[in-house]
Amino acid sequence: MTTSDFLDREGARSTDDGPSETLMELMSVAKSSSVKAGAEAPLFNLRTTDGQKVSLGGLIRSGPLVLSIYRGTWCSYCCDALESLSSISEAVKDLGANLLAVGAPPADEREREYLDGLGITAGLDPSLSVARSFGLTVVLPIEDRPRYLSLGFSPAARWQVAIPATFVIDRSGRVVLSSVDADYRQRLGVEHILSTLRSLKERDARRSAVPATFDVLRR
Repeated sequence: MTTSDFLDREGARSTDDGPSETLMELMSVAKSSSVKAGAEAPLFNLRTTDGQKVSLGGLIRSGPLVLSIYRGTWCSYCCDALESLSSISEAVKDLGANLLAVGAPPADEREREYLDGLGITAGLDPSLSVARSFGLTVVLPIEDRPRYLSLGFSPAARWQVAIPATFVIDRSGRVVLSSVDADYRQRLGVEHILSTLRSLKERDARRSAVPATFDVLRR
């Protein structure tokens, strides 16, 4: 099931033509204190749509992690971003990395099938605890609430909504790429993600070659 099958993309966009001025201000303030490149990524544990348990520690044990935090499948812009990530999922694996998209749980089976059909691991963040640990939540202004409810937004987390973001986290748990935009219509290009992963792979290859060189010298 593609985005066009899942929702009326243009219809949703005509209803959600971007954040209100108040919401933009709130997200801009939150962005200023969100996790930046160079920082240690907050630890997390959560379940995926298929019931599996995943954790930051477990995911980075085998390679870098591309972490995408999205608002929910009720957001047409998030669906576009998820499909873009799906298009590079094999390339991410080929570079030895993992990909995890974290957002509000699907509201029904149709939404769950949509997420499963993307072929990427989707983590469930019902209380937005993961988004909050990265500094990426705001309380939805009262003026925006009717419009958001009409889009399918659920106020289960006390009217908090996540700010979309993309992170690349290396095997040590350090954030090497952080992309957060207060305007949720703007997203990081997937080529930037792949470029970062290639650089990480080259860096790790250089580091692993150093001990081998020393070993040759000792002989």
